[in-house]
Amino acid sequence: MLKHRGSQSKNTQRKKQCIDSQDPDAAPSAPDRRLHPKDVEPPKCDRRAHVEDADDDDDDDVEPPKRNRCAHVEDADDDDDVVKIFESDNEATEKVRAKKKELMTPEEELSEMQKDWTATAYAFCKPEVTIETDKAGVRGHVFCCANHGCKMKVKRWLDKGDQMSTGNMRRHIRKCWGEEALAAADEMNTAADEMNTAADEMNTAADEMNTAADARPSIEKFRWSGDITVAFERKEKGKVTYSVCQHTRTETRAEIVRWVSESLRPFTIIEDHAYQSLMKTGQPEYWIPSCWTVARDVHKVFACCWAHVAKMLQEYDGELSFATDAWTSLNHKAIVTFTVHLQHKGMPLRMVLDVVEVADSHSGVNLATAFAKMVDDFKIAIKMLSITVDNVSPNNVMIDELAKLIKSFQGQANCARCFDHIINLMAKSLLRQFDIPQNGADATLDDTKNALHELAKDLELGVGEGGEKGEPPNDIEGLQDECEGMSMEDHAALDASVRPVKLILVKLRKIASVIIHSSTKLLPAWLKVLADLELAERKMPRDVITRWNSTFRMLEFALEYWLAVDEMTGDRAMEL
Repeated sequence: MLKHRGSQSKNTQRKKQCIDSQDPDAAPSAPDRRLHPKDVEPPKCDRRAHVEDADDDDDDDVEPPKRNRCAHVEDADDDDDVVKIFESDNEATEKVRAKKKELMTPEEELSEMQKDWTATAYAFCKPEVTIETDKAGVRGHVFCCANHGCKMKVKRWLDKGDQMSTGNMRRHIRKCWGEEALAAADEMNTAADEMNTAADEMNTAADEMNTAADARPSIEKFRWSGDITVAFERKEKGKVTYSVCQHTRTETRAEIVRWVSESLRPFTIIEDHAYQSLMKTGQPEYWIPSCWTVARDVHKVFACCWAHVAKMLQEYDGELSFATDAWTSLNHKAIVTFTVHLQHKGMPLRMVLDVVEVADSHSGVNLATAFAKMVDDFKIAIKMLSITVDNVSPNNVMIDELAKLIKSFQGQANCARCFDHIINLMAKSLLRQFDIPQNGADATLDDTKNALHELAKDLELGVGEGGEKGEPPNDIEGLQDECEGMSMEDHAALDASVRPVKLILVKLRKIASVIIHSSTKLLPAWLKVLADLELAERKMPRDVITRWNSTFRMLEFALEYWLAVDEMTGDRAMEL
């Protein structure tokens, strides 16, 4: 066999082997002109082929190369040297695939190519790909953007070398979906890229992960819609991250509705000059609705939410429990609220169904009428199981009236009392023995009792947040005096034992009251003492009879800030 070391052609950089049969007994392999011995001229000058004679003993041992059995013969560019080019396995495979591709229909070709479309950019396109043919007969694939309202189409022609490129797709994705949407989809590739450095069997799993189908769920929240939750998301316990995409008009209206509702803002706040400046600076074309539009949107959203809750309760598979309470608000409105309690998806759920103003007297009949109207509006009267109320007497009448108005309700048998209110009454009964009698000091009392009355003079224990003095009847009804039924000797012994506690409570109540009302003398002095002692700046909670646990909170504060209290009371100039 001859090994020809001639100069290589420009078209061929692979391994070449010269074939030259000098054996006269050898028959020509084919009637090919290029393989005829007469056509093979000897090499010239420095282009001469280097010929090595193989040993006769080793001729039988020479075997043809085993690297690849797929080969073809072509002419060398220089001096018609005959060379035999051994092709790689990849080239042979590509030829087989090309031949197979020629026999495919356009639909079969598309289906075959889709198997290799694993880039995350395909997740932003609709799964349906259209086949298009131009006037020259060149086929192409048309990809449609999957975003709502976007009509952008990206065409990719199959006669181009970049028929698998996704560059145009990614450029459109950045404009249409936003950079963070594309980044969210690309994150799906991170695990696959890290796994590519592992063992071969791990590479297969990585390739399976790197698909558009895996990336598609991560971009759903970035679609355009009327839901403002697409504009930002909370990642676990981290900070809120905002979208680079500007809100649409629908999203702006929805965001403003949520803002004014949750933050209790007036509708006219969006017409405030400072707010307009904050919103329009840098984007003067940004659209902001009028206050009348916001008002209509709030009512519309409330109606939709109300209908959604009503539908959910009507379709609930089971009976519902309710609770109600009445009070006077800070702006002196007679308010009644209704709540519903149920189990939803294995978890306890409670919702406020309505808060209404009952301007008439909160009698049992009026309360029952308001409750019956509420459940009738929601169309859930037939699902009523029980109702929880506190211990005031009008509620007893209300339960009896509800049994008449709602046939499915069984009255007192299905009524429960508020457990928290019962505990509050028990605590008040125990604390009542530490209260100062309402009658003032007189000569019939000993010096200790007169001192307590003098100390408690002008102490507004019954003043609540609403500014009304005295204890509301609703809070004391059902309260029992634990001292009733005791003999005079036992009562006197009890009074003597609790007298030190009474004195402490009265002093603390007066300190908390006078400090907060003396804004020019005691309050500045209190704040200075806290600063000197390096204590957090706080005011002592007042013991108000209309606030639950107020006595406990006052005592808890006094124990924590006892150094400051001791310094304030030790200064005679403070007159505490």
